[in-house]
Amino acid sequence: MTGLESLQHYAHSQHIGLQEDYFESQHKGFSVVSPYTRAVAINKRLVTDSIEYLCTLAEEIGHVRTDTVLPVNAYIDPAFLKWLKLKNEMRATRYAIRQLVPAWRIRMAIAKGYYSTRNIAIFCGITEELLGKALAYYEQRQVYFY
Repeated sequence: MTGLESLQHYAHSQHIGLQEDYFESQHKGFSVVSPYTRAVAINKRLVTDSIEYLCTLAEEIGHVRTDTVLPVNAYIDPAFLKWLKLKNEMRATRYAIRQLVPAWRIRMAIAKGYYSTRNIAIFCGITEELLGKALAYYEQRQVYFY
């Protein structure tokens, strides 16, 4: 089972709806959490390949699993809203990192002779952007790969 199939199966088993469509938004994905529904939508206009789709799906499922979605129709101070968005994105990204690129996988790539971020990302089956975030995440936690 591939990483994408595994994530889709996980979403289905957790009753998280998946929707793919072409949206006019500049966001790659959307998450909805309410007492009645939990859903993820992927913007096919911006997500064009399977690896980017996998990383976006993992991050959006991260929003749902960690309940880090923004409240709707509520007045929030703009400064607090900016902080809240950043915090929510960081939580969802950490979830995606833990699901898609655990530290052992990066160590395995290095052990097999992959040293550039491009080659490690290809080996791990993720985008270079997510790999960069993963390396920063592990560095912050003092996980080393040598």
